[in-house]
Amino acid sequence: MFKIGEFSRIAQTPVSQLRYYGDIGLFEPAEIDPFTGYRYYSAHQLPLLNRILVLKGLGLQLEHIRQAISDDISAETMRDMLHRQKKAIERSLEDERARLRAVEARLQQIDDAGPEPGPEVVLKSVPAQSFLGLRTTFPLMSEIRPIVEEMLAVVPGRLGPRVGHLTAVLHDAAFDFENVDVEFGFALTAGVPDLDAMRLPSGRILEPRELPAAPTMATAAQVTTLEGKCLSYAEIGRWIEDHGYTFAGAGREVFLQPPAPGTCDLVVELQFPIVEKEAAVSS
Repeated sequence: MFKIGEFSRIAQTPVSQLRYYGDIGLFEPAEIDPFTGYRYYSAHQLPLLNRILVLKGLGLQLEHIRQAISDDISAETMRDMLHRQKKAIERSLEDERARLRAVEARLQQIDDAGPEPGPEVVLKSVPAQSFLGLRTTFPLMSEIRPIVEEMLAVVPGRLGPRVGHLTAVLHDAAFDFENVDVEFGFALTAGVPDLDAMRLPSGRILEPRELPAAPTMATAAQVTTLEGKCLSYAEIGRWIEDHGYTFAGAGREVFLQPPAPGTCDLVVELQFPIVEKEAAVSS
């Protein structure tokens, strides 16, 4: 048997927390000396304490933890719950890292606002292209990457040299972090007659269609991160405003070098169809 301080050390749990759990009847000492009131604990109580701490880490209220313990949750169920919590924490950490990269990109944008030029804007004429993609609304931007990684792992192997660059078609009229309407897929470098839909291992289905031609496309390529694309967006915006153009359709992000799994670095070319303002007004 261990005194409360000794048990605190082997359980890696503060004495105050053990006392509180004992006072509310959630995790009581194995023995209490009737004369001194000292609390004594057994190492055999550690599995129960670990269950309580796991459930607390999952965000359960103490009353719900008491009920869960009384229902005698199996070790397998606890393990599954802990794995789900682990994945949720990993997603949260990735979201925080993405926010940090976004802040760094904004700082770079401030630094680049001086005399040094940003990414060069180039005008192109882009023909109609065969395209195999998936359009969906993502509740959060963080949900995009797993789907894109699945596409990169599957589609090139199935279609071989006909596959061009991974491309995102941006259907939203405005930017938001939530409910993002975007279409991810692959431009096809050669005509693929009667191309069928493709089912991914996850069950998602890529549909064939044709991306429309754009007689005048404002483009800017940049070596960056997923969050650093704001530099190219800003440069295209300045160029369009300075040269009397306006947007004329959905923009595209063409990943000349997509990020490898576990990395953030990429080479992306932003593409926006544009028309002269006078032509837009007259039409």
